[in-house]
Parts: sequence; C-alpha cells; structure tokens
Amino acid sequence: MKIYDAGDKVIGVKIDSKLTKEDYQRLIPLIETRLDKVGKLKLFMQFEEFDGIEPGALLEEMKFDAKHRHDFEKIAIVGHKRWHQWAAKLSEIFFDAEIKYFGADEVQPAWRWLGAREKLRQFDASGSV
Repeated sequence: MKIYDAGDKVIGVKIDSKLTKEDYQRLIPLIETRLDKVGKLKLFMQFEEFDGIEPGALLEEMKFDAKHRHDFEKIAIVGHKRWHQWAAKLSEIFFDAEIKYFGADEVQPAWRWLGAREKLRQFDASGSV
C-alpha cells in the first residue's frame, strides 16, 4: 500500500497487494493526525492489484469505519473491476460522505474531483513525506 499527501485535506491510498494489519497501523495514525489538524478529509482510494484483506486488517478497518464515519467530505474510489463499483455503493452506508466511483482510466479526474494538488508526495514508512 502506498499513501500520498495530496493537500491539507486530501490523502490518497493506492492498494496494490493484500491489505495487512501493519498497513492500517501505518495509515490510521496519518489520517487521525490530519483530522486533528484540519477537520474533515477527502480520501482517494485506488485499487490496482488488490489481493484481499487479512483478518487482522479487516478488524482494524471495521473499527476505523465506525470511529470515523462522519470525518470525510468526499471519497473517490478508483478501480477496474465490477466489485469496486459495488464497494463504492456499499461505502455510502458506512460513511457520511459524498462517494464517487471512477474507472481505472479516470485517476486524474478522481484527484481533481477531490481538489488534490498537482504534485503528490508519498509518505514513507515512518509517516513522513
């Protein structure tokens, strides 16, 4: 998983393997720190080679969703499989945010819809940009 800083209120996540508990232990503090600084966020999620989710990661996801269901303004979900569209629709149940699905060839329009800056910066393993 790669995590991007795309502006004060925009964080991007590119999922290119199986999601692990460690992925969430890295991502959640970044999001919570940003929430404390700027309030509601906009989230970009791109599914590339998503290979499932480990049970420990699923538990972290569920706890995060329950705690932060009102903390996002917009969520862009980018994917290339039919179930990615379904995931976007299902997310509307869990989050009080505007959620929009974009096809795999619509990465730039998804970033623009969120109001992301032109130059993305990737967070390293320690959470620094």
